[in-house]
Order: sequence, then C-alpha cells, then structure tokens
Amino acid sequence: MKKIFIIPLIIIFLSGCSNSSNTNINTQEKCANQSKIFFDNYENGNDTVQRDNSWERSYENHYNIKLDKCYILIHGFGDVWESHSLWDVFENKNMIQCETSTGEPKMNFCFYSGQNGEYNYEKFANFTKDYMQN
Repeated sequence: MKKIFIIPLIIIFLSGCSNSSNTNINTQEKCANQSKIFFDNYENGNDTVQRDNSWERSYENHYNIKLDKCYILIHGFGDVWESHSLWDVFENKNMIQCETSTGEPKMNFCFYSGQNGEYNYEKFANFTKDYMQN
C-alpha cells in the first residue's frame, strides 16, 4: 500500500523538476533574445555612439535565476572614451552607468543606486558581480 502512494509522488516530483528546467531554459532564451534587441536599440539610439570614429560597443547578458531578472552589461570603448553600464532588460532600468573621457568634454563619473561617484572600474565590477552571477 505504501509503495502505491510513493510512486505517484515520485512521478509528480520528477515532472515538476522537468517543468522548472524548461522554464529556466525558456527564460534564459528570452533573456538572450531581448538582450540582443535591447543592445541594437541602445546602439542605434544612443548619442554616445557618435563620440568618435573609433567607438565600439560590446555586451554580455545574463539571466539571474535567484533574482528572476535579465541583465545586460554594455561596454563601450573609443580613443578617448570609455563607458560601462548595467541594465535590467525586461524593465529597461539602468542599474549603473560609468563614463570616463580623456578628451573634450572631460568626464569621469559613475551613477548607481541613485548616487553619483567618481569613475572607478573596480567599483563598477563589484557592483555588477551579484547581478551577473546566480
């Protein structure tokens, strides 16, 4: 009698695990697709792209399972500019933006958690680490 009760529980448990895995894979795929669209829109609609002829951008995305959020890190480099930002893709929310320039106009700042600070890539990396890992 006990064996009959345990077998359905095992089947329910295993099917629940499978659905969870499929949901995570689907959400990760959605995150990757939306990140590409986000990056393309950011690239085309952001005036910083026009800063100089050497300007190049790259991105990496990550679906954070624990936070159930999709994030994108965008890095931009040029002869005199450097820019780094972290965005919540689904909410279109800027989490941190850091910019520095050795050209004109001179800039050196980070804006995060509602506060301004001086540009510091190490602080940027520490801030973004928890978002970009599970």
